[in-house]
Amino acid sequence: MSAASAAPPPEKATILDSNQVAVWSAHSCVKVFPNDSPPTQKADAAALCAARGETEAVQIVLRPKQALAGIAATVSDFDGPTQLLAGIATVRWVAYVPVKQVSGPKGGTGLFPDPLPLRAPADIAAGQNQAAWITMRVPSSAAAGDYRARVTFTAAGAKLCEVPLVLHVWNFELPPTALKVMASARAGLRPERNTNSSTEETYHRYIRNMTDHGVNTLGAHVLQPGQGWKPHDDEIAFLKSAGVRNFIMDLGWVKHERHRWPVDAQWEMRNVLAAMGALTRESPRSLRIANEAGTDFDPKFRETLVGLIRQSVEHYRQLGILDHSFVRFIDEPLLEDQRTLDWVVRTSKLIKETAPNLRVMQTRSPVPALIPVSDIWSAHTDLWGPPYGAHIEAARRAGAEIWVYHNSITLIDYSLMRVRTFAWALWRHRVTGAGAWWDLTAWAMTGQNPWEDTLYGPWNGGGVLLYPPRDKDEQGPIDSIRWEVWRDSLEDHRLLELAASLAKQHPDNAELKRLLAEADTVCPTWPGVRDLSIEPYWTDPMKLESLRHRTCEIVERIANN
Repeated sequence: MSAASAAPPPEKATILDSNQVAVWSAHSCVKVFPNDSPPTQKADAAALCAARGETEAVQIVLRPKQALAGIAATVSDFDGPTQLLAGIATVRWVAYVPVKQVSGPKGGTGLFPDPLPLRAPADIAAGQNQAAWITMRVPSSAAAGDYRARVTFTAAGAKLCEVPLVLHVWNFELPPTALKVMASARAGLRPERNTNSSTEETYHRYIRNMTDHGVNTLGAHVLQPGQGWKPHDDEIAFLKSAGVRNFIMDLGWVKHERHRWPVDAQWEMRNVLAAMGALTRESPRSLRIANEAGTDFDPKFRETLVGLIRQSVEHYRQLGILDHSFVRFIDEPLLEDQRTLDWVVRTSKLIKETAPNLRVMQTRSPVPALIPVSDIWSAHTDLWGPPYGAHIEAARRAGAEIWVYHNSITLIDYSLMRVRTFAWALWRHRVTGAGAWWDLTAWAMTGQNPWEDTLYGPWNGGGVLLYPPRDKDEQGPIDSIRWEVWRDSLEDHRLLELAASLAKQHPDNAELKRLLAEADTVCPTWPGVRDLSIEPYWTDPMKLESLRHRTCEIVERIANN
């Protein structure tokens, strides 16, 4: 084993302290604030470790003795067992957003690091920190071992400093994940402000960004009145090319009233039917679901929905994606309300009777009455304890998948470990899918400027994991630190999947068993959504890095023997 893999890189370490600038490195789960002091620990280089096919990042922080302008950074090729071209590294610059109100008792106010624009800041004040976020994408073809490169920083065209960069590549590749990850990005459905991009160009950029960060479950959103299936099929083809593997079949949507099924419930399906030529632009936007007595389906609605299901199922079968698709028709139904429960059961039965192989998702925790007609449960983490825990196990025994979602994980003013450990909770609870938050670009709906206003509902950063461009010289989406750490968390999950696979092949390996048992302690219970005073997850990034490192070492050892 090489010296570079003997221990994880340090959390923070000063690399250089000249008469012009102090330079230090920081772990990707460390928030670097403008006035933080350089660390006392020393290091010769900025360092990180990654498996083949993994993406990892390190921060290099500049703290100039005098104000600097015209900052730029370039990364050289990587020399090692083979040569890795400089293109595997991307330099972005940590930007700050003002947090004016805390999300909870563990939060704070002031300038918080979050956006990661490609464009360097215009200047850096004397005695102020500016972090460069260096992301490395290790090719699947990379030979294992230690690689060295240089990051050259310049100011106003003159060389400021040169920082050694060390990358250790583990001798194994992360496998594709079995975890299904779903998300939405409203900005993808309309052009960004301040740019000349078309709707389609913008949409495709956002989708590619999402799939690059682990999202693999989406639906097509380009149905257009009177144009039949072609726009839909073109979009499905694009989604598949971008890496999407699971698809949401759009059959329409129930307009709920605070998650209750209304007495005069309407099913919004106009856009779907119009696209197939079944309706004209002048047709009503929705159909009444129940008959006049409220005792059964309205005959016209039943006929229309059944026809829509049959046509859609046959079309998805022809596209070869039916087995990887599902439907959902109401958001977070309040199943404790009897009318809501009755109609969700009735509608789910109608779908299953019409198309037994079409999977139905319910966006809440299981209840016994719905288990026979539901294939996927996307449960809010608040609905995991009694009595839902027993119902979850009953749904699993019936063959259903259990997914989760949680809307207050990615808080700007909370520890990044809240994000990084979430996939460890997914692993701990053996769920098979997750929502990457209800929306990644809530600013596209609210009209807020997330660069200046971070609060969405009660949380800073809730519904905002991607930032819009600030002007015509930028192009979105602009990643956030939280979104990068989210991908790191999903890659941790892939490492755990690989370790568990090896454990099955080597049942007598006690060390691997101990590491997998330790993994269950990283985030043993779901973080609270509304009670933000509890942190049931490891808050020390180096403790987690040590566990990852030890797991990589044994995976490498077993995989290569």
